[in-house]
Amino acid sequence: MCTNSKFLHSNATYYGFESMGFNLIPCGHCLECQNAAKQNWETRFAFWLMDLYKRGGCAVMLTFTYNNEHLPHFPNEFPFNQFISADGAPLPCFDKEDVKVFLSTLRNRVNRCFHATSQLYKYFLVEEFGSDTKRPHLHVIFGCEKQIDIDVFVELCRDSWNDKENNRERGFMFPKASKTFKKEVNGIAYNASNEYVGKNGMLDGRVKIASEKRVAACSYCCKYVLKDLSFYGIDCINEYLNDPEITAKERRERKKIMANYLPCHMQSQDLGTSMLEMLDTDEKKFEALDKGIFNALTGKYVPLPQYIVNKLMYKNVRSQRTTHNDKGKLVHYYDRNLTDFGRAYLSRVFEMRYRKFVDKFDDFIGNVSTHRASFASAFSKDGKFNYFPAEYKRFNECDLYQMPQKLALYSLVIRKLNADYLESFLSDHSLEELFDFELCKHLYVQSKDSVFYIDNYKFEYRNEDVVAVPKFHTIDMGKDFDFSLFGEVDFCYKCYVSVASYERNRVNEYYKSVFLARMAYKRTQAKYDKKLC
Repeated sequence: MCTNSKFLHSNATYYGFESMGFNLIPCGHCLECQNAAKQNWETRFAFWLMDLYKRGGCAVMLTFTYNNEHLPHFPNEFPFNQFISADGAPLPCFDKEDVKVFLSTLRNRVNRCFHATSQLYKYFLVEEFGSDTKRPHLHVIFGCEKQIDIDVFVELCRDSWNDKENNRERGFMFPKASKTFKKEVNGIAYNASNEYVGKNGMLDGRVKIASEKRVAACSYCCKYVLKDLSFYGIDCINEYLNDPEITAKERRERKKIMANYLPCHMQSQDLGTSMLEMLDTDEKKFEALDKGIFNALTGKYVPLPQYIVNKLMYKNVRSQRTTHNDKGKLVHYYDRNLTDFGRAYLSRVFEMRYRKFVDKFDDFIGNVSTHRASFASAFSKDGKFNYFPAEYKRFNECDLYQMPQKLALYSLVIRKLNADYLESFLSDHSLEELFDFELCKHLYVQSKDSVFYIDNYKFEYRNEDVVAVPKFHTIDMGKDFDFSLFGEVDFCYKCYVSVASYERNRVNEYYKSVFLARMAYKRTQAKYDKKLC
C-alpha cells in the first residue's frame, strides 16, 4: 500500500452529477509502489516464459554496450549543456530513438530471415547506467518461438546492433562469440554461433536462459524497471529534475524535455497474458483477484498484475473521439467500459474494503494509547515535539465506537465525491442519509465505468479533431468542498490517515536502511562486522 498517496482532482474524460471529484492516487515513488511495480513485471515475465517454454521456444538474455566513438552524450545546447562529467566533457546519456531504430532493424531482419507470417519473438528491454563504468547499456530478454534458430538469431542481434549496412555501428554485444560459422536458413547462409566467451574468459554456452534460471533472469531485469539510481543520482541530473525551487508542473516539463535521454524500459505487447487462459470461469477470476494466482516458477501465490486485472474487468470500446499525432496521422481514442464481471467484482471489492477498513480502525482505537508517540510526530509543529498534542486529546474525546462504519464509507466514497453533488444532496438530505451503505456502493461502482456518463455528451469537430462536449450543465470537477462540515468524521479520518502513513513510512525507512546496509556489505572487500572494530 502506497505510503504517500494523494488526493487529486479527477481528470476523467466523461463525468456526471454522481462522478467522483477526487481520486486517491499512489505516488509511484515510495518503496511500496516500487516493489509492487517490480512484482507485477516479475509475475508477467514468469507466465510469459513458462508459456513460451511449453510451446518449445526458449529465451536468451543479451547485453548491448556502446564503444567510445558512438557513446551517446547530451547535446551541447541549452538546457543540456549543463550536464557535464567530472572531466568537463558532456555527460553520457541514453538515446531512446536510437534504440527504437535498432529494434526496428532487428525485426525486419528476423522477418526476412525466417519468412515470418506471425510474431516470432517478444522482448523486454531495460536501460542501465553502469555505477562503475558511468556508461549506458541495455539488457534485453528475447523470447523466441521454436521456429527461430537461436544460433542465427543471436548473431542477427549482434549484426543489427552493429548495423554496417546502414552505417549505424554502435559498439558491442555480450556474450561475445568465440567463433562463428555459416548456417543456411531458407536457402540463404547466415552467421551463427553456439559457443560464447564468459566473464572469466572461458568458453560459456549459456546464452540461453535455462529453465531453472528463469526466475533469476526475470528478477534481474525487473529491478531496472525501477528508477536507475546510478543515473538519477548524478548531482547535475538530480539538481535539474528535483530542483526544490520549481513547481511540480515545471518538473514534469523538464522531464518531458529530457525524455529521450533518460533511462526507460520497452517491451512487446501482451507479455504474460497467458494467465488469462487459466481464468476461464468467473469463480477462478474471483479467486485469483481475492487470493492471487499460483506462479509455478516460484511455487508461490502472487497478486494478479494490474495489467491482467484491467483485462478481466474492462473492455476497450472504440470512441468517436479522435486526435492527430505528431506525424499528422488520425488516431482514434478508446473508452474503457466495465464488463459484467467487472461490475460484480467491484461490488465485492467495495464490501471487502469496507470490512477491512472497519477492522483496521477498530484495532487502531482499541490500542490508541500505543500510537501516542506517532500522533506527536505526525502533528509536530515547527519541529517541536509535543508528547500530548491537541489532536491526540481531541481524538480521544470523539465518539470513537460509533465511528468505524462511518469512517469506512467516508474514506471509500464520500471524501472523493464532487462538490456539486455534495452541495445538492446535503441541501435536501441530512448528513446521516449520506452515510448509507447501498448508496455508497452504488456510487463506488458507477464511478469506475464511463458508460453511465457518455449519454451526457455530444461529439463535435474542433480543429480537425472530434471532441466530447457536455450536452447539459457542466460539473466543475475542480471545485473544492469544505469537508470540515462532516465534523468529527473528517477530523478522525485525517488523524487516522496521518498517523497510519507516518507509521508505515517509519517501517519502510527501517527496511530500506537494512537493505542498503546489506548492499554496502556485499560490495565491500573486507567481509567483517564493522561493529567489532
